[in-house]
Amino acid sequence: MNCLGAHGIVLTSDRDKTWIPNGQSTPWPKILLPLRLGRAPIITYGYDAYVVRKPVAAQCNASSSPIIFVAHSLGGFVCKNAVLISRNNPEAHLRRTFDHTKGIIFMGTPHKGSWMADWAQLPALALGMVKSTNKSLLKILETGDQFLESVQINFGNHLVRESRESGRRREVACFFEELSLPGVGRVVSKESATLEGYTSIRIQANHRDMIRFDSDEI
Repeated sequence: MNCLGAHGIVLTSDRDKTWIPNGQSTPWPKILLPLRLGRAPIITYGYDAYVVRKPVAAQCNASSSPIIFVAHSLGGFVCKNAVLISRNNPEAHLRRTFDHTKGIIFMGTPHKGSWMADWAQLPALALGMVKSTNKSLLKILETGDQFLESVQINFGNHLVRESRESGRRREVACFFEELSLPGVGRVVSKESATLEGYTSIRIQANHRDMIRFDSDEI
């Protein structure tokens, strides 16, 4: 099994810091997941505004092992796009991402609602979007980017069609935050963070800390 993590965009999020609990120096997947998954490869995926628009599947060099995505916030779009791009791809090595993705864990990923407009109204500094890459991401949100909207719609349609036509139901779980981020509030509402018909689980944490675990009781 391959476990692939995609970070969000809030408060200095990157491929390492996103997964490091407060007061610690090591990403929790490196410590906790081997206790459950043994020697399964654990990959944290870094990206910027441009990779959200690119064929992400081309960068996920999946093997024949099952893939589990763990996506925080906007990282959910990276995972959705990877699945959509690799579906029906004529190149076998690119299609592996679709064929071998067994499940996706969305953590604070907005799936619906007016979240793009809402996020665009939040102060950039409050969200920690100070790096140039994150400013580019904020620009996408400010313009209500049609690409992100199309990814949402196409992924939702894909789940419905896949279940109806092939009888295959890809495992999907949606986690939503219960606490407010200081100075910001709840970044993603329960309504936006959940998908009808799929598992939804609350986490007693804010948008930043909901993916920072410090024990194996997860």
